[in-house]
Amino acid sequence: MLTVAGRILGGAAQHLTQEALLHHGIIPHTLDRRLLASVFHLSTGEGLGRLTCLEDLGLRESPAGLASRLAHALSPVSGEV
Repeated sequence: MLTVAGRILGGAAQHLTQEALLHHGIIPHTLDRRLLASVFHLSTGEGLGRLTCLEDLGLRESPAGLASRLAHALSPVSGEV
């Protein structure tokens, strides 16, 4: 779990072998708390206040722009862009 200032920003699953690390995770750009409450049958205050997203943290860049910057930052590790 990835937290920022005590609020949950994302979660991930990982699997490690001797040859590779598989990392699958999400970091939400926006959150629709009313929709989450409806889908998971929660009251709006029930745990949803602990969730955050990139927009809540002041990051207004498009998801495509963020993905591009992340790929560029990881390219020295992976050898690809």
